[in-house]
Amino acid sequence: MRQFAISDIHGCAATFRHATQHVLRLAAGDSLFLLGDFVDRGPDSKGVIDHIFGLQADGVAVQCLRGNHEQIMLSALYSEDSLALWLKNGGDATLASFGATNIRDIPAKYLSFFRDLRFYIPLEKYFLVHAGLDFSQTDPLLNREAMLWIRGDWKNALDRTWLAGRVIVHGHTPLVRRDIEAQLIGLLPDKSATPVLCIDGGCVYGPPRGQLCVLDLDARSFLFIANLD
Repeated sequence: MRQFAISDIHGCAATFRHATQHVLRLAAGDSLFLLGDFVDRGPDSKGVIDHIFGLQADGVAVQCLRGNHEQIMLSALYSEDSLALWLKNGGDATLASFGATNIRDIPAKYLSFFRDLRFYIPLEKYFLVHAGLDFSQTDPLLNREAMLWIRGDWKNALDRTWLAGRVIVHGHTPLVRRDIEAQLIGLLPDKSATPVLCIDGGCVYGPPRGQLCVLDLDARSFLFIANLD
């Protein structure tokens, strides 16, 4: 069984399909962890979710987290202010991918998918989350808003005892390739880097980002797929 993690696909369905089908060649028994922000900004948010459903049907163990964009989308169902915020931040592209003009026209199975998304996934060697963790709390798992939104200097307050040797893997903050790769250098045995890996390659954006970053969790190495959408 192989294990991979991807974050912040943002509607780039063609790139996502290419990564899973032609680069990783995922098969039944493989595990794929997706760290949120499937929707908004890119051209085919519906296609991203449909491909997730297809991978699961083929026996790939796909586990998905909630990102801040899924949260905004869900809030938009109940608040005009949240709806305006969602549309301003790429929700219009998501609606178009569903052929909808009203968020309530999105089919129920997709809304159920978004509602059921988890906030974090603990693994033996990794802790997966969309944005990060608030270590100013005695229990960082109590601050779900931080898991979706946190940026800034949160990594400086890590509780390494709480991490118990795990590396936090997150997205949410797009980085250029060289900065993503530099994180691994610091995690070599003779280095003392912060045990955190950001894997948001800013796929939906243009150069110098514009790449989908794949983390091979077993080899602890990166693959980069240029935006094909």
